[in-house]
Amino acid sequence: MSQAPTGLYSIPLAPESTKHLGPNTMPLNTGAPPFPVHPKVREEIIKAVEASKEKLSYPPTRGIEALQQKVARDYGYPDEGVIITYGASQALYNILDSTIGDEDVLIPAPFWFAFPHIVAQGRGKLKIIQTSAENNFKLTPQQLAQSITWKSRILILTNPNNPTGAVYTREELDALVKVLVKHPRLLVVSDEVYNLVLVDEKTCPSISSWPEIHDRVLTINSLSKNYAMSGLRVGFIAAHPTWTDIYLQKQNYATSGVNEFLQRGALAALEATNEIIPNIVETLKVRRAKAIELLNTVPNTSYIAPQAAYFFFWNIEHYIGCRTEDGRLIRSDVDLVDYLLQDANVAVVAGSLCGTPGYFRITYAIAEDVFENAIQHVKESLGKLRCTNG
Repeated sequence: MSQAPTGLYSIPLAPESTKHLGPNTMPLNTGAPPFPVHPKVREEIIKAVEASKEKLSYPPTRGIEALQQKVARDYGYPDEGVIITYGASQALYNILDSTIGDEDVLIPAPFWFAFPHIVAQGRGKLKIIQTSAENNFKLTPQQLAQSITWKSRILILTNPNNPTGAVYTREELDALVKVLVKHPRLLVVSDEVYNLVLVDEKTCPSISSWPEIHDRVLTINSLSKNYAMSGLRVGFIAAHPTWTDIYLQKQNYATSGVNEFLQRGALAALEATNEIIPNIVETLKVRRAKAIELLNTVPNTSYIAPQAAYFFFWNIEHYIGCRTEDGRLIRSDVDLVDYLLQDANVAVVAGSLCGTPGYFRITYAIAEDVFENAIQHVKESLGKLRCTNG
């Protein structure tokens, strides 16, 4: 287990942002799904706006009752165990800032690159648990047990994982729970923002379903990824009311309740789950299959096919230590990211920002022709490098 490097996460812009990319840059770095908003969601938002023409009011801090109840039923908590938030990021921030003092937040790597920033804002100390490709980058019970100390306060477990797309099985989670029951002070934040976007698995078990630790699992989720509604900014915390009562105070004096129009749209999406999710998943299955064909043509790289989410975690370690045509040394995956942006006009996310150097996070959810063009450009640019390692 290691502590996060101090300078690595001080970048001013999220590496998945396309805001400052050139107009012709191919965005393999994006985390925003490219699928259209479902008509029922648009219609419900418009209807809510029309109904509020004469009077606007503050929404309840916990969220509108119908949405709160829907989430509570899905996760097995009482209604007061749910808080609707502006996305999963705010949910996580509310938890960390209200729970953590000078204590450790355990995060298995690879992780979503924003976690270190959110942990720092929440005053916690990030402790990284490095997982391995041999285990599909999943946290093992041995690694967890060895990482817990008296200062450990929260474990953030992402299932399915971003950036690897790995999904924990019930057997794997059960083994982790057996460790967690021995440490009753350790809370578990279960990040499940991709739990419905399953291209290889039928279900994604939630660690909150184990009764032994149910009361200390804080589940966070949003509609951004599962329902392809990144701009809607609706997420939630589902947990025992003992905890949500605390987080409610944080939200009450920070943002108050989430915009009711957006909540109405979110409720419409949840109620249309069986219409929305299958279409997204079927599209992803086709695009993942095509992506596998293309990635297999790039020499000296490897990957583990994602079981869920929108990404491949692409091993490009072979090209670290190579030189560009003008003699510039590629010292790291970050250097390689810069090189590809300049030479191939392709944007990717460096694995270093996800806590695991030597990899790229690339999205396969974008249009097939854009992905194919991007990989061809990357392949050509990597082919120009002068490498002494074969």
